[in-house]
Amino acid sequence: MFLKLMNKEIKNQLKSITFYMFLLVLVIYYITQYVPSSPYDPLKPLYSNLKDDGTRGILDNKINEMTFIYYRMNYNLENEAYVKYILGTKRWKKLNMEQKNFLQKMKNKVYNDKLNNESIPEILVSYNEFQKIKNQIDKALGGNTIYSPKYRDNIFLDMYYGHKPIEDENLKIRAGYREMSMMLNMNKYLKSNPILTLYKELSHNQKNSLENAMKRISPYGIDEKGNLIDPVNYKKYELILDKLDKEFGDTTIFSKKYRNRIYLQNKTYIDALKDFKEILNKDKVTSAYGRYLSDYMGITAGFYPIFVVAAMFLRDRKKNISNLFGNKKISPIIYILSKYSGVCISLLICYLILATHSTYVFYRISKNYNYLIDIWAFYKYTLTWIAPTILFTVAISMLLFGIFNKISIPIISQFLLWFSSIQTLGGDYSLYRFIIRFNYLGNYKDYITWRPDIITNRAFYTILSLIIILLAAYVYKKPIENNCNCNTL
Repeated sequence: MFLKLMNKEIKNQLKSITFYMFLLVLVIYYITQYVPSSPYDPLKPLYSNLKDDGTRGILDNKINEMTFIYYRMNYNLENEAYVKYILGTKRWKKLNMEQKNFLQKMKNKVYNDKLNNESIPEILVSYNEFQKIKNQIDKALGGNTIYSPKYRDNIFLDMYYGHKPIEDENLKIRAGYREMSMMLNMNKYLKSNPILTLYKELSHNQKNSLENAMKRISPYGIDEKGNLIDPVNYKKYELILDKLDKEFGDTTIFSKKYRNRIYLQNKTYIDALKDFKEILNKDKVTSAYGRYLSDYMGITAGFYPIFVVAAMFLRDRKKNISNLFGNKKISPIIYILSKYSGVCISLLICYLILATHSTYVFYRISKNYNYLIDIWAFYKYTLTWIAPTILFTVAISMLLFGIFNKISIPIISQFLLWFSSIQTLGGDYSLYRFIIRFNYLGNYKDYITWRPDIITNRAFYTILSLIIILLAAYVYKKPIENNCNCNTL
């Protein structure tokens, strides 16, 4: 009877408009947020000569723009692939021989490969001629490429490799001082809490507090290079931040809890290349991307399934189950578990479809660029990270619908649970967070450190889900028994 009821629920889901709307939402989220790779994506970082001192290229700096296009051309030629923008998303395409020869010809026309001390090539044409050549390249590649004026602002995006923590105490002091200076310039400060981080206007007293703190940190200000002149030591600096946070009412970016958000610096190309080699050698590529996919898709698994459960709840409330199964007695536990299993399996299939697509894409990438991959990685993270989230979301949804017998309260309750659980990018796997966040590509060392906590979290929510669904069966017991032992939910 259990399998019969479970199969019937799966068939009902496959006929449900709500189920396909859920699948559509997943696909849109998959394409727009996770942004799946394409078979010709080389994955490796694009070379940049930018430093880690917090400075980035400025688009109206013509030398920077022309230099970065030089690196872009080299990257395209080396990997025989280029980026085309389709509906605003990056898609890698293979360079054919004619396109490759044309790109090489244009590169030789614009640049001499001889680099100066700052890794800037010798430029052979004017900026206006350079723009015309870029347009010709874009046209030769079919349009909507990085060489198009339309995507000029995207030139610098691949030169950004993320952040790394600042370890040096002197650099931390400088970072804190810069944060204060920026707040004064913006006339705003960051107020942090576990749920939201908001900008708030500075009051007159808060401005005075910031100015006084800056004077205590560096009485003589900064030199022409932006370095602090004779700053205080790190211990005194931390006491100044403690006092400043207290004057601002606690829980600002200067508090001990949130202070590390200040202490970040840009990763360099060397850092990015090291990360890439770690992804290749330790994560076999797909494990890194499997965790990354599970982070994004886990967000959807923590909330959207409630609408599928709601549709089932409304459908079954209108039906007389005795008409469907005759006069046979159905145990409330068997009935609820079969419905629960049917919904969970149907939802999990959606995520496995996306895992299959990613596996196929990375299989193609591995063949094109000779990478060694773990073919099962996307499935492993889907089943161990996302599946427990599905189990919990569906279980708590069914329980709430059973208790309140209406739609609005369970959806609002689930939203609040979901919202509180996603307020981290990773590292916090305490048992009050039912969604696993790991919004990092790679970070193998951190993953190994956090893995025991992740395993504990996933095991806890798997067991808790079973307890909750048994409790839901008890909640549904009376209406089922009062209606011929097999009535509606």
